[in-house]
Amino acid sequence: MAKITDIIVPLRRSSTSCSPLSRLEKLLVITLFLITILCISLFISLVALMCQRVSPCDDFYEFACGGENQNGFMPEDRTNLWRASLLQSEVDKKLKGGQSHFKNLK
Repeated sequence: MAKITDIIVPLRRSSTSCSPLSRLEKLLVITLFLITILCISLFISLVALMCQRVSPCDDFYEFACGGENQNGFMPEDRTNLWRASLLQSEVDKKLKGGQSHFKNLK
């Protein structure tokens, strides 16, 4: 399996050939990649919480938050703060999972 640093084009180039990435450049590339993946997955999670059948002009609250109950995301015994803690735990899991990439750098 290819490493992420093997896939991404090096950040700096010389006039004749690509020079290898420094440790700091590798960390930067991996960090940017993980942030991008994290943003996409959080966007998908937020869209799933929205209610697409309601127009935001008619009922913005139902549009923005109605998908929680419709899709069964919100347990009966939870408050609206549950959504924020759910997203925070998703972010924490994804960040902890990404730490393995940093251990393999030379």
